[in-house]
Amino acid sequence: MSRVLLRLLVPMLLLPLGHRVVWAQPAPQSGDFAPKRWSTIEIVTNDFDSVDRLRKATGIPLGALLPVNDPRIQQACDSIRREVSGKVVHCRQFVGDEVDAEYLVEIDDQAPSAAQPHCSPAQLPPDLAALVDEWARIKSTSKPTGDAPPERVNAEQYLDYNTPERHQLAQRIHSIVRVRTRELEKASNSCTAKSRADAIGFMNYTGSPSRAIKIASAHMDDPDLLVRDVAVRLLGVFNRFIPKNEVAGIVTGACALTFGGFADRNKSIILLDRMRLGGLVSFGTLAAKCQGQIRAIARTSNAIQTGRPAQRLVGSAD
Repeated sequence: MSRVLLRLLVPMLLLPLGHRVVWAQPAPQSGDFAPKRWSTIEIVTNDFDSVDRLRKATGIPLGALLPVNDPRIQQACDSIRREVSGKVVHCRQFVGDEVDAEYLVEIDDQAPSAAQPHCSPAQLPPDLAALVDEWARIKSTSKPTGDAPPERVNAEQYLDYNTPERHQLAQRIHSIVRVRTRELEKASNSCTAKSRADAIGFMNYTGSPSRAIKIASAHMDDPDLLVRDVAVRLLGVFNRFIPKNEVAGIVTGACALTFGGFADRNKSIILLDRMRLGGLVSFGTLAAKCQGQIRAIARTSNAIQTGRPAQRLVGSAD
């Protein structure tokens, strides 16, 4: 994914705190081929009865120590495509600093998204776009430090960090965007997906959680994955500020996303779990269809990004 904000401005909610991973391409160009333990073979599909079969079809033994250039890793995606001919298949590797690695297979069995309705020609102002680039540079040179959570909502109610460079930039971003919420609201309805995503991302720093939640919740069903990702993540970050009269709509939106791809499932399930922990919702009050989907994900996934939070939700009721 080439868009900047998903990777840079708003850190991903994919993993528990302290677990670093990076996307790796199926055919790595690096010379570092140290063996990795393939602890997760994640198959993302709504045909849950096929998950075990497809996991075996990858040819990657669960828990095996294999370098990323092993023929079994390189050929896994082609094997899946032969099994589900006629469907679009995307394969990726999560390769971290440690030994463990994950292989992700997404099978696209969803209908195409509708076009963005009622969009605006508004674009993110150039000075704010420049801040996105500046954040990219900070992210490439600074890392979270210590055992404290790498990010938090601070006393001024905006997203902050424990890394000095990131903290200082977050302060500066806040000082700029806190008085420019109207500009961000307009850009959040842009016909350009990147402007929509960037604008929603900057709402994390306005210090106005209620307005940020209102904008983000309106984009939970955005046709663009990047925009949905940023919007649902914001709701997860500011979940304790969600007004009671907006809980039902957000829960409905999150439940719909559990039927989507890996990123949609990740963000929506984590959002629902955080809302559960905050006392805003319980697993037993979710719609039966939503409960069934989350139970199926909990049963078939061992990924820490999706299976684990799904298992927590199910376990809270069982």
